[in-house]
Amino acid sequence: MEAVGNAESFFQYVLLFFPNILFHMQMDFGRRGSLNKIYGVAHYGLLSYLCRCSFNKYVCCYSKYYIGTILLFSLYLITMNLQEHDFASRKGAVKPLLVPKAVLQQLEAGLMETINLSEWLALNQLSLLKNVLKEYGLQHRFEKIESAVDSLKQKTAPKVIDTISKCLSDIDETRYGNDVWFELSSHSSDMVRCWAVGGVSTTQRLSLPEMLKAVKPFAADTHFGVREMAWMAARPHIAQSISKSIEILALWALHPNENIRRFSSEATRPRGVWCKHIDSLKQKPETAESLLEPLKADHSKYVQNSVANWLNDAGKTRPDWLQGTCNRWIQCSPTTHTRKIVKRALRNMIPNDQASEFDSGN
Repeated sequence: MEAVGNAESFFQYVLLFFPNILFHMQMDFGRRGSLNKIYGVAHYGLLSYLCRCSFNKYVCCYSKYYIGTILLFSLYLITMNLQEHDFASRKGAVKPLLVPKAVLQQLEAGLMETINLSEWLALNQLSLLKNVLKEYGLQHRFEKIESAVDSLKQKTAPKVIDTISKCLSDIDETRYGNDVWFELSSHSSDMVRCWAVGGVSTTQRLSLPEMLKAVKPFAADTHFGVREMAWMAARPHIAQSISKSIEILALWALHPNENIRRFSSEATRPRGVWCKHIDSLKQKPETAESLLEPLKADHSKYVQNSVANWLNDAGKTRPDWLQGTCNRWIQCSPTTHTRKIVKRALRNMIPNDQASEFDSGN
């Protein structure tokens, strides 16, 4: 009878202990560090209980319950760690429709970043928004933002980002201050950081230098999507004050971070992608020479491509300026990096057999 009583007591202890563990497992699903802490607490709790038991003829009975429970926890952790490893090492789907449901669930919960354009486009921003607003106690704002997104005629990812950013910016200005934006700008989800940079750029009270300073951390972001949204968000302001912008961004072209240098070029492209053209630079590209010159021999391929595309954009309306600039750069900087930039910049003006001359440096 004593053994039965002790066994019942043991199970009561486990039943009291388990709900708390399961609650934390649900809250920290997919986070290896938190799960290992739970495992440690469970291990310690069960071991402490056994130590309080008298090691008599019933010890084997308790041991099997202890070992079984620990094995259960170990199996759970192994499964979660393998799943997390699979997420971290995934290559990414080639099409948005092929993104696995489990990956989308993690992305829309805001637990991890997208790793390619397919995931970025497949992510349901409203699902993510709902989870993020709940995280910050702003769930009552969801319906208004959802309505604004639903009213869009074209629900492309950039347009949805822009709409959500403006709505969130309105929240920031009317009630919640800058703390929310500080949290969003460092969120684990790259899409949330895209919203943040859009909101910063739409804040009317910032001057051009202040706006560029606020956007700069996003321009240096480790995620490609955030960096693209950074220059797209800043570009309308840059176009309105092109001379002042180039004066500021010419200093960015000297920055040790290649992402910052690339921003200075990409944000000022005369034509660009997914954005309005800057007519003044299409007609007078020499206006930006102070920005382009420091980048003519940049060692980063990421920067090289942007500079070459800048020159190519300008060459569509000013081929004379493009040809003259490329000739001058080759003469004053006959490096491999410069030749790569010039070859790409002239891709629409010279045949492929002549373009090969830039590979050999002839």
